[in-house]
Amino acid sequence: MTREVDVLRALKLLFEHHKALDKKMILKEENNQEKILTDGVLDVNHEQENMPSANGKASSWSRSLSGSRLTIQSVRGCWDLSPMHHVETLRWSLSHEEDLAKVIKLQEVMDKQSQEQSQMKERLAALSAHVTELEEDLDTARKDLLKSEEVNTKLQGDVREDNLNDKLENEIANKDSICRQTEDKNRQLQELLELVEKLQQTLQRAEMLPEVEGERHGSIKERLRQMEAQLEENKVTLETMDM
Repeated sequence: MTREVDVLRALKLLFEHHKALDKKMILKEENNQEKILTDGVLDVNHEQENMPSANGKASSWSRSLSGSRLTIQSVRGCWDLSPMHHVETLRWSLSHEEDLAKVIKLQEVMDKQSQEQSQMKERLAALSAHVTELEEDLDTARKDLLKSEEVNTKLQGDVREDNLNDKLENEIANKDSICRQTEDKNRQLQELLELVEKLQQTLQRAEMLPEVEGERHGSIKERLRQMEAQLEENKVTLETMDM
């Protein structure tokens, strides 16, 4: 975009330069035309004043030419009245034709420059429209980028939220597992406690039994051993759960 802006600036400067040049050339041509016409009229006046009067009309024509600045064709008509000045008239005519050729050539140059200026104006307008289109495309791209950044930010937030939810779910699952293990442990402890209480009660009853009931007492001891074994097994289970 910077390069196109530089091209537009260069074209604008070139256009202004040609415009100023055209004004200068037009002013110069107007001055040349005015000088040519003035010099021609002055030359005619000078010649008419110096030549003898023919039928008393030369001096009046001179005054008329001096006052009204007749056209070049009228001046040539006046010169034809005096054969003495055909050479001067021819010389002036050749000079006028040369000036006219210069004017025609200058007009061709001006027409060519005018055409080039028109082409440059058209190109400048096309480039300006293209720059405007590029600016609109850039503005649209900038808006799309901002929208994409907003969507990306939202997606990142959603991802973080999903990750947090997954983490929370894992923590909840772990806590549920710990709770279940704790419940199992509490249940086993409760069973162990009940077993210990039963064992204590059995021991107390065994101590109160008389010796005559030895056989029954032996069966009680056997039951106590079984209860102790079960108690030891429950301890091992609890220790395993703690690990």
